[in-house]
Amino acid sequence: MTDNILSAKNLAIAYNGGQTPVFEGLSFDIAFGETLGICGKSGCGKSSIALAITKMLSYSGGIATGEIQYDGRDLLSISEREMQMIRWREIAMVPQSSMNALNPIYRIQKTLEETIKAHSDEKFSRVDLQTRCRELMEMVALGERELHSYPHELSGGMRQRVSIALALALSPKLLILDEATTGLDVLVEADILYTIRKIKRAMNISLIFITHDLRLQQAFCDRRLEL
Repeated sequence: MTDNILSAKNLAIAYNGGQTPVFEGLSFDIAFGETLGICGKSGCGKSSIALAITKMLSYSGGIATGEIQYDGRDLLSISEREMQMIRWREIAMVPQSSMNALNPIYRIQKTLEETIKAHSDEKFSRVDLQTRCRELMEMVALGERELHSYPHELSGGMRQRVSIALALALSPKLLILDEATTGLDVLVEADILYTIRKIKRAMNISLIFITHDLRLQQAFCDRRLEL
C-alpha cells in the first residue's frame, strides 16, 4: 500500500491547444497527512496544477498530459462522471479570490446548504443541514451571526473562512488552498493559517498550499515543490 494520497508523474500542462506550454516532465507526491507547498512566480503554473488535479483545467483552455494517480485511478483519464464522485467529496479546493465569489443574494447558511445538497448523494433533513452548517462555521471559528449574514456584511477574513468551510463541507481527504490568504492583512492571515492547521490535525487531511510567498511556505508547509 502506498504512503501517498496523490502522485503526479511526468505531468505537462499547456494552453492554446498545446501551443503554449507552461511546464513539462513534472513529478511529485503528496503523503497522507502532509502539507505540500507549491511555490513559484506568477504564471509558472501553480494554479494550473490545482485545476488539473480537480479536472477543471479544460474550462480555462488548458490541456494536461501525464498521470495524476489518486486512490488507484488516473485523474487525467477518468470520465467527468467519475470525477464528480471525487471532486468536493474527496478532493476539494479553495480557489483564488474565492472570498469574492460568494453569492451576494444568499445568506451564508443557504450557500452552505446548497453546496452540501449539490455535491452529496445523502438526503439531509432540514435539521441535519442546519446542524452541519453550524459545525462547519465552528470549524472555521465563525458563529451564528456570520451564518445568517450576507457576504457583504462580513469582512474579507470572514468571507475567506466561509470559503474554507465550503470546501470542507463533505470532509475531503485532500484540500487544495490556492493563494488562500492573498489580500488579507498579516494578522488576519496568521489567524486563518492557525485555523487551517487546527482543521488539518482534527480531520487528518492532506493539504496542497499554493502561494508565491516563500515566507508562508517555510512556516506552514512540511515540504516544498518549486516551479
